[in-house]
Amino acid sequence: MSFVYLVARPRPQGRGRFDSFKERSQPVIEAYDGRMVDQNAPEHNARIGRQMLVVAFDTIEQGRGFYESDAYAVARDQATDQSEPS
Repeated sequence: MSFVYLVARPRPQGRGRFDSFKERSQPVIEAYDGRMVDQNAPEHNARIGRQMLVVAFDTIEQGRGFYESDAYAVARDQATDQSEPS
């Protein structure tokens, strides 16, 4: 069985905003039968502070549906909105 992986790495925006992004994304991920498989880099990573989210889907159609969905666009846009204070 193969999987499709998407990696979300919002622009630097602070831990609180990224946590909010993960919370808003979770229902959308589940709606497309996806699952979070990894979150954030380990503390010993050379890129300390680099935030990321790895999501797995069983098919490319599920991954594409998630990525192109309006609900994910809202979560993504809110996480990268530069008009909000960090």
